[in-house]
Amino acid sequence: MRSLGRSTPHAFAYASILTMSAWSVAAQTVLIAGRPGLYYFVDAGIVVFCLATLRQYRTQLNAAAGDIRLFLAGRWDFPLFFLLIAICYLAVQTLLAPPTNIDGFDYHLPRVLLMIREKTLFLGHYNAIRQRVFPVGSDVLFFPFLRFNSDFSLGIYSFISYLVIAIGAYSIAFELSNSKKSSIITSLVIASSTKIVLQSLSVKNDIILGAIAITLLMAVLNLTRDKTIEKRKSSFDLFYIFAAVTFAMSVKYYFAAFLAVFFAVFFVANKDLRLAGLIARLRRSPNAPNAPLALLAFTSLGLTLVWAWANFRQFGSPFGPESFVQFHKNTDGVAGASLNALRYAAELIDLPGEKITEGLVSLVNQIAGPGSRTGTLFDFKINADLRLLRPDEDFCAFGPLTAFITMAATLFATFRARGFVRRAAFIPPAIFAVFCFTLPWMPWNLRFFTLIFASAAPAVGFFICSLSRYRVILFAIGLCACANIVFTLTFNNFYGLFPPFSLIQDSESTSQFPYWLDLSLHRPRFYDSRTGGALKTFVRDMRGCKKILFMGDENFHLFPFLLAAKGLDCQVEGLELPGQPPETNDLPPEGAQANSRASQYDLIVASGDPKSLSMLPAYYRNDFDAPITLRSRILADSVVGAIYPLRADPGSPGIGLVNIESSPRPHRNCWMFGPRAAVKFYLPRPTRLCLSFRIVNTLPLQSLNVFVNDTPLRSIADIPQMGQVKDEIGIDFPAGWNEIEFVFGDWNNKSIAYRPNDPLTYAAVLEDIRLESALRLDNPNEHGRP
Repeated sequence: MRSLGRSTPHAFAYASILTMSAWSVAAQTVLIAGRPGLYYFVDAGIVVFCLATLRQYRTQLNAAAGDIRLFLAGRWDFPLFFLLIAICYLAVQTLLAPPTNIDGFDYHLPRVLLMIREKTLFLGHYNAIRQRVFPVGSDVLFFPFLRFNSDFSLGIYSFISYLVIAIGAYSIAFELSNSKKSSIITSLVIASSTKIVLQSLSVKNDIILGAIAITLLMAVLNLTRDKTIEKRKSSFDLFYIFAAVTFAMSVKYYFAAFLAVFFAVFFVANKDLRLAGLIARLRRSPNAPNAPLALLAFTSLGLTLVWAWANFRQFGSPFGPESFVQFHKNTDGVAGASLNALRYAAELIDLPGEKITEGLVSLVNQIAGPGSRTGTLFDFKINADLRLLRPDEDFCAFGPLTAFITMAATLFATFRARGFVRRAAFIPPAIFAVFCFTLPWMPWNLRFFTLIFASAAPAVGFFICSLSRYRVILFAIGLCACANIVFTLTFNNFYGLFPPFSLIQDSESTSQFPYWLDLSLHRPRFYDSRTGGALKTFVRDMRGCKKILFMGDENFHLFPFLLAAKGLDCQVEGLELPGQPPETNDLPPEGAQANSRASQYDLIVASGDPKSLSMLPAYYRNDFDAPITLRSRILADSVVGAIYPLRADPGSPGIGLVNIESSPRPHRNCWMFGPRAAVKFYLPRPTRLCLSFRIVNTLPLQSLNVFVNDTPLRSIADIPQMGQVKDEIGIDFPAGWNEIEFVFGDWNNKSIAYRPNDPLTYAAVLEDIRLESALRLDNPNEHGRP
């Protein structure tokens, strides 16, 4: 890039985007071919290319190093010092820290692991529709890491994008003002934005689009400044725009909003960049430097069209099923757009203080109308804790300083600037309007507005330059920006120095300081906590397994499980997808033979909330009241009936529960009713299982007898009030229907009026009951601690 006459900042920004695009195309190509192993040839090509380039252009490398030394020479202002320290700190975190984002766990990362396992770009088995329909251009960038089952440095592309945004903002500002100080402040204002800083470590892809947007502005600035760059060379920027745009569309479709505004502002309404003049530039341009860009652009565009066509053939739309599209679309027209603009504006103002935030939310809801969901599917609210106390990537905004300066700069440039800056100033408000009209308001949608703040760089640079005579103001802006970076890096909800806000609230924080380093050194512990403790059980139970089935809803944190199941045959199915799994929800009739699909797998892992897990067929279901449920290998292979708690009314015969209250929500204990409560289940063949239960007595005095298939198992007398009865025992169950029976000595309104006005015969509270593999009882050495 630098050999073509570009400055070092331009060369770095262009090369970063083009390199990501090339790697994306390479990964998509080998996956479409069904040969992931071919990527090793790409690795070899990268090495050869790097060595050849360093040999051919070593003078350019020396010149670039000289540019950096010149930039750092002289007196260091504190804004530059803080920005460089922040970049170095983020670089270390990028290399060491594991992914923490929920969407990364649910679809960004697992979809790539599934593609590697299935050896295809188009997944046939998935648990979340987002794994299948969302554009794949940026997610396949994780392929080089995940093929080795490594979760290190997965945020490298976001970090590079952060550098591109910071350097791009500096470059544009310097081109406009020729002032190093003003340009550094401009870069700092954009780069200190809370959400942009948090996204620099993310596995989500919105920051990549922000980086592409700022490079497109750099390219247009080159095209409109013919005095500094020869016309025959400036055609290279046209090819770059084509290549960058095609890559952006393969990352996320909503980039089309920026693209429409970008071309309307710079190419339709600008006579200097109209079609005839651009064609003349292309005719004068040398073909050699532009040919690789053209090839990359057309290949990327072709792959994006193939992806869209595959979606269209399967779902009838390039964007996915109609219900999915409607969920992500504002269906209330102008009224919805107006209220969305009010909601997003209230968030982007980002006023500090919980009381101020609550008042702002109340004001917006009063204007919209009580309980109004026009333009959204959610009640409007702002999580002040995850914005003001512990900024979280999904919920925080861009920070008061960046928001205020961006708004002021956009207005100022619209009325005071001319040419490129004025045209660029129209982009942020236009994108804001398009987003409000097309997208419904959602609590986590602010990440889309990274495009707005990145594209505001020309206006911010112009505005900061106009303030250059007021040194006190620039000093205050730089100080506030530095303070925001320090605050964000210190209190980042997952990558900060202190434990996440949820752990502090629950008083469960035992992590070492700094938290992000402790997190990096104890990754299995973190993954286990994100899966509700299920990962540890999974690691224990998967030993000796060859074939595993994962079943979950849209919110199944699948990534840690797939990462742990290295080298195993894994299949994934969704609970809420058409035809996956079978819709039957009934137990086989008593005495009937079961057609158990579970017997095909050594281990079944099911995850989701009770509503989604209630869709599990009876021959898959197990303990779906828990947020994460695991079926150990013997149970998966043998138990066909459903285990507690089934969605059944107390006393309903033959469908699982007898005189046991069914649980409508997670983590809710269930009443057992006297004189007899039971759990019934079906086995296709004799099986040894581990029965464990935990029961709490709520009456003054209670006795309990436990029977298994009418055979006495336990007899406990004189259980005190609030006393706990628990047991764990291995039992040989016969084939067919089995019954675990609990017989109580007392209950409500028998000898005591526990609830005098309630006719129900309350006897005790069932906290937990499980049927699992008996291997861990009979062979304790087989399952060591993970």
